[in-house]
Parts: sequence; C-alpha cells; structure tokens
Amino acid sequence: MQVHDTIEHMTYLTLRNIIANNESLFSVPELNQTELYSRLKGEVLASVGQVAQQYKDIRPQFEKSTGGQLQEIDNKIDETVDLMQRIDDSWTYLTKKHKEYILSFGITFDEADQLQLEEDRSNKGYNSDATKIDNFKKTGAAVKLLLATVPIVTVNENADVRFSPSTINGVKLLPVTQTFITVLENVSNATSMENMLEKLRDVALNDPNYLSLYKRLSGRSANEGAVSLDNITERHQLTLLAALFKTFKKQNPIVKIVNVLENGETVVSEANLSTASRQMSQQYLNSIVTTSKRGNGIFKQVGGVFNPDTKKLSKYPLNTLQNMFNFLGGLGIPFNAKEYNNFDVGQKKRFASAVNGIKKSIEQSKDIKFFSTKSLNFAGQILNLATLKVIEEEKLIENAMLQGNKLYNNFMFFKINMFFI
Repeated sequence: MQVHDTIEHMTYLTLRNIIANNESLFSVPELNQTELYSRLKGEVLASVGQVAQQYKDIRPQFEKSTGGQLQEIDNKIDETVDLMQRIDDSWTYLTKKHKEYILSFGITFDEADQLQLEEDRSNKGYNSDATKIDNFKKTGAAVKLLLATVPIVTVNENADVRFSPSTINGVKLLPVTQTFITVLENVSNATSMENMLEKLRDVALNDPNYLSLYKRLSGRSANEGAVSLDNITERHQLTLLAALFKTFKKQNPIVKIVNVLENGETVVSEANLSTASRQMSQQYLNSIVTTSKRGNGIFKQVGGVFNPDTKKLSKYPLNTLQNMFNFLGGLGIPFNAKEYNNFDVGQKKRFASAVNGIKKSIEQSKDIKFFSTKSLNFAGQILNLATLKVIEEEKLIENAMLQGNKLYNNFMFFKINMFFI
C-alpha cells in the first residue's frame, strides 16, 4: 500500500482545515481527534474512489474492444478497490503513523482528545549557546505550518496550475525542510517585508510550487504584476508577514563573536563557525612554526633568531590566484580553485586581503627570538582564512547530509511500504 502518499494526503487534509485562513494560523480551531480521523478516512477513501470511478466512466467505450483494453481497465478498477480495502483494514496503523508524523509540526491531542498546537518551549534564548540553536526547530508554529502546506503542482499547456496527484489521487507536499531552506536562501537578506515579498515572487515565478505560498502571503497571484501591499488589509495578514520576516531575517546576520587573540589582535567571526575556525587556525600556525623550526618553512633560523626566508617568499608574487594557492600551500594552508570559486564576492575579497596581509606581515617580521605561534603577528589573517575554509567544508557536509537524508527517507518509506506487500 502507498503508505507515504496516504499519510501525506492525511497531513494535507489536516493542515488545510487547521489553517483555513491566515487568522487560524495563530488561533487553532477546535478539532476532536475521533471526528478528525473519521473525516480523514472518508476523504482519503473518496480520493482513491475517484480513480475507480474514472475507470468505470470510460469502461463503456472499450466494451467492444478486442485489444485487451477492457481487461486492463477492469484490472485497474480491481486494484483501486483493493487499495481502498487495504486502507480501510490498516486505518488504525495509518492513524498511529500519522500522529507521529504531525508531531513534527507541534500538533498533538490533549486529554480531552482536542487538537492542540504546541510551540517549542526549550532554549528560548536564556543562557543559550548560539552555536547550538536549530533554526528550523525554533521556527514559530504559524510559520512552520505555513511552510508545511506547500503542494507540489504541475502546469499544463494552457498554463493552468494543478495539484500533482499522488498514487492515491491525493495531494503531494513539498518537504517542509526543503521549503524552509529555499525561503531562507532567498529572503534572509531582505531589507523589509515588501522586499521579502519581491524575493518570494521571484521564487514563485521560477518555481510554480511556490505560487500558493506567495499568493497566501501577498493576497495576489505572482502573475498579477509587481508586489503591492494593497491587499494586506487584515491584521492577521500583517501578523503572518511579520512572523515570516522575523523568522528568516534573524538568520542573517548570524550571531557574531569577538575573538581576542593571544598576540592582542581582535577578529570578529560568526558564532556557529568560531570554535572550528579557531581550531583550524591554530593548526595552520602550528604548521608554520613546526616546518620553520625543522628548517624547511617560510622562516629560517640564523644566529639564534628567526627571519623570513626571502628566497622562498620571492617565489610567490601574489599576482595570480594560483600563486596565492602555492604560497598558502608552502605555509601548510591548503586552498584550491574549486573552493575559491564557491566563495561569494565578499568572501573572495576577504580571501585576497588575508593572503596579501599574511605575506606582508611575514616580510616585515624581523629577528624573532622566541619563535612560537604567539610571536607571529598575522594570526588574525590566518583566522580569517580558517573561517573561509570552515564555511566551505560545512557546505560540503550539509550537501552530504541532505543527500543522506534523502536516501534515509526513501529507505524508511520502503520499509513501511514493505509491511503491506
């Protein structure tokens, strides 16, 4: 049985009623558990039944056919009726799995069997570690529900937008984490609610799946022209816009930490990158000191003091990117063109500034008697490079995790589906 599609359609039907309008996002209507699942069962079976009815409606056209089409239609009718029976027989199991699924949206039932919406109450910001806050988990219930009800659609040759039907003729939804990431990537740098809507309109025009989200927020279709707030006339509409803007605006910028280095330099870095960046920075500095003490580094020891190896430095005129990579490689700091190309404009400028600053500082160093990481006067620039490296590595890890999650989800749904084979 198509368990995934069934639970997803049940979720859509549940959330559709909960958030029938923007106002209900903030004030959940009364909904009894028994009544809800009784209604869901009827609507799910009705959706599947529509498929059987469609086959029955076209069956007379093939009654005189000799090509086997009639038998094929009868088989489809039998398969659909059989599916309806299995859904009916497994409804207790489906109800249990559905309750587990909607918990991720904070939807539970109280002792009186009434539906309730629970906000996440943990770690509201008091003495919280800025590096350990799960941004999606901390998203308000209203915004989370809004993002959870974005249907997957298709656009036909007449430009009509329609739900893309699932295997049970139900509604398929975009994964809420996918919607969250898409919106985050596109609106986190918005300067106002109107600017946020402009960015969302661009998303909707490029991806029809987001047309419904934009229309719900703006009160008009993305194809009706530029953004206008004229349709935002109710208080709950403005409240929802403000909640969405606050949710994604707070992700940018990320919390900043001021690092005071051992040599007195002060460097500002992002909280979620700070620990990893400092560790990597220390590794780079240790590499520079260790290789120099061994006699094959960028510094050389003569007469008990360390000075820059001018011969080695002359090999690295920083007039090309490759020379910059070679220079860093000589210091034990690996960077390559692929990583650099993934940087945005600001990060590329930061990279070039750090590399030039490091070389200039090395050239100006003179007669270092106590040669250690504390005595180097370019630790701040090294930390900047380490932060860029961590940013790039976290992107790779995030992509790997997203791929892993997709494989895991497919595997889990496969296991559930196998239960019905």
